[in-house]
Amino acid sequence: MTPTARNLVAWMSQRGPDDWHRVAISWNWDGDYHVLHWIIEQPLCDLRTAQVLFVLSSPDYFLKFKDRSEAVKDINISNFDFVADLVARAHAGQFVRTLFTDDFADSYPAFLSYYRESESQNRANGLPWELPGAFIALAAGPTHIRADGYTEGYPPEFTWE
Repeated sequence: MTPTARNLVAWMSQRGPDDWHRVAISWNWDGDYHVLHWIIEQPLCDLRTAQVLFVLSSPDYFLKFKDRSEAVKDINISNFDFVADLVARAHAGQFVRTLFTDDFADSYPAFLSYYRESESQNRANGLPWELPGAFIALAAGPTHIRADGYTEGYPPEFTWE
């Protein structure tokens, strides 16, 4: 883990699920995946946060690979591993808390339709995972979260070292 990512994880450990959601919805996907893994490992990670991370991770791209051994030949495996971990946790029923919604809510049905189409096109070759039931319908809680002032996942008060 990079020192900057370590500092962000330390910062998040002093905050709660709403700040974790802000990090997630503003994340720069070229960043350190340890931060994202930390978020989804938390027992209070909101289902909506997990859904947003699923959408933003471009999971449909990985459906052309039947498993990790096939993917590792072609791509940077960090994103594939993150999606596989996220999907496994969703299948295990980890994400049950639903308190948030966000600006991505309106685009979720279109994403899901596109994902299902990609799933259908790649099913004959074998899929690396099945879409978790928890991700089939939009999770939307009463609290609308925005990431105003966050830069590539980092909060405005974050101290860079």
